[in-house]
Amino acid sequence: ELILRYAPDAPRGVYGDPGRVRQVLVNLVGNAIKFTSEGHVLVDVSWSGSEAGAGRFRMAVEDTGIGIAEDKLLHMFEKFTQADSSTTRNYGGTGLGLSISRELTSLMGGELSVESRLGSGSTFWASLPARLANEIDPAPRLGVPRTVFLVTPCFPLRETLRERLQAMGAHVVATDSASALRERLALEHGRRFDIGLVDYRLGDEELRRIAAWARTAPATLGSVLHLMAPMMLRDEATLQLGEGYERVFAKPLRERRLFDLLAAEPRAVQGPRPSSEATHAEIAPAHVLLVEDEPVNQKVASSMLRRLGHHVDIVGNGEQAVERLLSREGGHYDVVFMDCQMPVLDGYEATRRIRHAEQGGNRPHQVIVALTASALESDREKCVAAGMDDFLAKPIRLEDIGRALARWVGSAPEPWEAPHTAETRPVKDAFDRDSAFATVGEDEELLWTIVDLFLEGWEELEDRLDQALADADADELKAVAHRLRGSAANVGARAVHRVAGELEPRFAKGDLTVAVQGVAQLKQAMSDFREATHLMRPAGI
Repeated sequence: ELILRYAPDAPRGVYGDPGRVRQVLVNLVGNAIKFTSEGHVLVDVSWSGSEAGAGRFRMAVEDTGIGIAEDKLLHMFEKFTQADSSTTRNYGGTGLGLSISRELTSLMGGELSVESRLGSGSTFWASLPARLANEIDPAPRLGVPRTVFLVTPCFPLRETLRERLQAMGAHVVATDSASALRERLALEHGRRFDIGLVDYRLGDEELRRIAAWARTAPATLGSVLHLMAPMMLRDEATLQLGEGYERVFAKPLRERRLFDLLAAEPRAVQGPRPSSEATHAEIAPAHVLLVEDEPVNQKVASSMLRRLGHHVDIVGNGEQAVERLLSREGGHYDVVFMDCQMPVLDGYEATRRIRHAEQGGNRPHQVIVALTASALESDREKCVAAGMDDFLAKPIRLEDIGRALARWVGSAPEPWEAPHTAETRPVKDAFDRDSAFATVGEDEELLWTIVDLFLEGWEELEDRLDQALADADADELKAVAHRLRGSAANVGARAVHRVAGELEPRFAKGDLTVAVQGVAQLKQAMSDFREATHLMRPAGI
């Protein structure tokens, strides 16, 4: 666990040598991480100053690693020195980092020292002279009171976050377990809590216990629960989003991210927040196959499915889907979400092959839900003719997937209802953030992840457009327009979606009279989208 503590009374800015300070910290933190296989590494920054504006910064790096024997401490800052020869064999390194750090600290007028016990970890600390900087923004404080409960088994993390949240103006209750949380909140005398921050490392059972209790306990009715997880476990932690948790924040949590979370207006509290199971027809976790070639659409759909508590496998075209379904032991998923337009083998033909295999053996009927960029009746009829069971039009919303799963998982097939199509409105904005935000279930980090994927994918598509234009290849132009149309809707690129939607049917008919102008319009729309997302992207994301 890497923990960052910046003392609340420490100044926001001082005059010094940032390059040398950074190098010292990199060396000390790198050493601590290398020699700590479990526990934590705490970076603790504090300040002792005078009225004249001068003082000393103390940067301590504490770890729970292997520690250093007392007779070795005096030699730790000598060149090419490590605790013993086995250290080099087991952990690598040259033994120069600490020597360089002491020299850099000395050049800045400071000192570097160490406290350690073998088997009990170490604390390396540097003390540096500094002068207060002028015109530095003060630490952020909340304009309205917020109440937060915090659950983590890591004591240094718990105390650091408590201190930071209280410095922002929040009332905080911090505990190490679900049972301790219940006991502590019982003493709060009717106080209602806005936000819960829960450590993913508590484990599945403890996380479920906290989420279930928070939905019914008077103190936490309406509380918004978030998970904290190390970056390497963030994707794994998203599987809990269907269990009552809204978002996953990567540790260590930044001050700005914490403040933005607290400053956001809390949702109105009307009563217990419904669980994902209640919202989606009490369906059990399903095993789902997603067949989709576009990376942006893969990310959006799979994140939604995992947020609803389901297990997702992903393949990139119809041929891979057929191979997976016909070779997989049991040959069956609860639901297959099948894109219709894909390279190698499209969704229609893939479905026909799956149905043919079902007729020739004892395979059970495989539920297949079509994913298509068009909601026209003719597209619905084409899906029915291919043997698909249901139909979702892109951009797909969280509630659309939830309703489809409720129809087909653990229940008898219901009559197919035609999808509701929204009235077409003039497209004016390069980037409809609100629409994209809703599409990804109001997950800020996921929104900007798929925006980045979309922009990265454009580089390849732009080259394909230029080549197709030079070759007068209407089929290739249509394929690129179709792909842009589908993914643009998910990221709120409204102008791109509109232009691609107008060009696709014309290219499908072999009409190249608008090709030059159309490609130019697409490029302009993408340029506008790139600029708009750059201007609207939050700091730190």
